Amino acid sequence: MKFSNLMIGVILFWGLISCDGGDKIPAELQAMLNSSLEVPVYKSFEEIPAIKPIPAKSHINIFTSSKIEYSLLEVSEYNENERELVSFLEKNSMTGALKMVTYARQLNINHPYRINPYLPFLTYRQENVVLSSMGFGPAAVVDENFWQRNMFKGVMPVRDFSSNIDKNFYVEISPRSLPMTGLMFLFDLGDLLKIEDVIKSDQNLLEDVIYHEFTHVWHNELLSKEIRDRINSLSNETDTGHDAMIVSNKTLAFIEGLAESTEALFGTYISKNLQMSAKERENFFGRFSKEIQKNLVFLKNRQNHIRNNSYVYNLYDFSKCLLRKTTATDAENTPVGKARIMAKIQELLLANKNVTPENLETLVSDFTDRFYGGSGELSSIDLMDNCVADSPARLEAKEGFVGSLIYNLVYSGALVPEDYREGWPVVKSGGVSEAKELLANHINSDSELWTVFNSENGRVVAEERKQKMKRLLMIGFRELVLSLKESQAINVQEWLHYLLNEGPRLSNDVKMGITYNILKLTHAKFTNDKKLKQLFDVKTPSDLKKNREAIVDYLVELAQLEQLDSAIELMGAAPEVLVKYQSSTSGSLTPKTTKMNINRAYHINLIEIFGINSPAISQLAKKMDNGFFFKDRFELLAFATTIGKEDRIRKLLEDADAPEEVSDVAKFKKCFSGHH
Repeated sequence: MKFSNLMIGVILFWGLISCDGGDKIPAELQAMLNSSLEVPVYKSFEEIPAIKPIPAKSHINIFTSSKIEYSLLEVSEYNENERELVSFLEKNSMTGALKMVTYARQLNINHPYRINPYLPFLTYRQENVVLSSMGFGPAAVVDENFWQRNMFKGVMPVRDFSSNIDKNFYVEISPRSLPMTGLMFLFDLGDLLKIEDVIKSDQNLLEDVIYHEFTHVWHNELLSKEIRDRINSLSNETDTGHDAMIVSNKTLAFIEGLAESTEALFGTYISKNLQMSAKERENFFGRFSKEIQKNLVFLKNRQNHIRNNSYVYNLYDFSKCLLRKTTATDAENTPVGKARIMAKIQELLLANKNVTPENLETLVSDFTDRFYGGSGELSSIDLMDNCVADSPARLEAKEGFVGSLIYNLVYSGALVPEDYREGWPVVKSGGVSEAKELLANHINSDSELWTVFNSENGRVVAEERKQKMKRLLMIGFRELVLSLKESQAINVQEWLHYLLNEGPRLSNDVKMGITYNILKLTHAKFTNDKKLKQLFDVKTPSDLKKNREAIVDYLVELAQLEQLDSAIELMGAAPEVLVKYQSSTSGSLTPKTTKMNINRAYHINLIEIFGINSPAISQLAKKMDNGFFFKDRFELLAFATTIGKEDRIRKLLEDADAPEEVSDVAKFKKCFSGHH
């Protein structure tokens, strides 16, 4: 076996740990650390020891120091807030999040014991006031500029896999003896997320936020420093915002989509909320303002939208998508008078009349609740019947869609190697008839085999079947972690290309199942293959099953020709053509300077970018909805010249190129992987 430099360094250090002078490791644990065990293929989270969350305090002034030092706290030093959070993180419903970090760290180092056993978090205390005052809320960071100052002294939970017994060892370990760990920041996010409120709530909102942030931690720990630095740089290249609905850039969409997929896989807030009585729901949401209520509903609903793949649709298509049509209704029903006003606005937009960048904010503001509306959301059937899939350039940069793709590839079992598919035919790669049988079985079972395993959803699932589904989900998670580690992907295109071409553990049989799911979830938007487009140009899953035999035959043919990645050939085709402009529709109260890739723009963005709403702009918007993009800035300037806007666009391109003056605080914030 070939070890990485990091692996060799850790092994050598652990081998000398007893003579280090500062570290104290019990002999039994030392023997376990020196063993040659490999990471087990777990059947459930119950088999994995949880990472130990430990409060920390900072010793920094970010305005005068390039390093941010912190130290772990002794139990006797915890304040009331820290004690409550430790208790919260150690309750049964949180152990899945903690064990995900354990599993990812084990797979990263390729050993069940040689991992960092704890995860520091910072919350409110006097020493952390500089950090808490910056207003970034719950967040995660993995960066070499964060240094742990003191020893880890305490109990290390370990499972002895030779006896399958959980053991606790008291250890004292220098931070330099362990692989670097990420940090969790648990501060309030304005009035929306008050840690003091949500920690005492039984609605599991904070749990889902922590699942999201812990995903950022273990994901970034899998990456090399070079790749992490690249991701931090690229994810800050545009500033269009961070939301499952928003089109940002490919890198930000990938890291946030991954975290949102974990929310959808393991999150429980939505199931808790659905079980509330009307009175309980009123009491819970009644404590918040209407704006905060709306955002809380968004946090609940986005899990459903990711599970249902709702983000694949062009939610800004005023002419085709029911979501944006005034005949649409949500749980509260759109008032008739409001519907008439919205119909008039649509008419103006489509007719290019009386719509200017100046009044655009007012005209479209009432559309903002059409997705996360009232106390419910539009059904996936309505979306399927009335909307069209978004353009490829937007989809690869829309974190909600990326989240749906990752969620479904894990949840469907598509990533599970055939050796672990109980009840499915186990076939050898290359056997055409057997490969057809396997793929047909996968398509047949599709969503039926992997029913949500969480008993909170109200479905009665036989214990044997429930355990089987848990195991498949765990193996899917294992394959997700390994593929992220091995590919070092920075966007969804790189990750999928790795799965379809380079994954050493994945046979053609598995790759065909992955390809099928990609084509189904993307509505075949990323391929130029006419036959694939025809086979997947259907409205419903039942329609798709009618094409099963033809789909299987053609995917086998593509696999034999090593052309499965034709399913994603259009990913990455649209180049980055950045413009910087003043936007009134960015969600802020005042016009905001926004930098975006014009190839990901919608109609309302184009109106602000070009400063007009003319027939030429509407025509461009329609072309971009259908996949058109500018090949470079010169093509963009040529188009701008035809409508008399060359000087304006040249200025927006120059502004996007200009180096920004970034404050120390802004530089510090750019270290973070993301917020909730």
